[in-house]
Amino acid sequence: MEIVDIYDGKKNKTGKKVERSTKPELGEYRLSIHIWITNSKGEILIQRRSANKKMFPNMWNETGGAAITGETSEMTCAREFEEELGVKPNMDKAELIGSIKRKYDYVDVWHIEQDINLNDIKMQEDEVSEVKYVTIEELERIIKDKEFVPTIGPSLNMFLTYMDMIKE
Repeated sequence: MEIVDIYDGKKNKTGKKVERSTKPELGEYRLSIHIWITNSKGEILIQRRSANKKMFPNMWNETGGAAITGETSEMTCAREFEEELGVKPNMDKAELIGSIKRKYDYVDVWHIEQDINLNDIKMQEDEVSEVKYVTIEELERIIKDKEFVPTIGPSLNMFLTYMDMIKE
């Protein structure tokens, strides 16, 4: 059972804690993170959700998850990266791109550039069934073919805007 902190509308912890599966009340939020991982070639690491996931089984998505009680966004980023991929993240290369406020959570969007050999990945089997690198064009095709988690829009747009900015 995971316990999560509840935040107010200004992203301040309220002191309230609930089970992760408990839907926050209106005006209350949890903290989640999305991690966009790229390698030095500019390819994006994506992962297929396991078949036993309740939401969006067998669909592709970015690495990420929910913050548990007491964690900062950065701590959650490091933990989720290592839990799901079995590889230690290079947090010196981690950059918080921004935050998105949704109906029940804040989503902090991170980027980490790190060359990861796919053979070194030890997937968390109840979360991830497959990983691969894709180009932005391949990612766009996967999204168009409805093979990517459909709620990704705002996070993906923030990531792509960020990638365009750092190219300049």
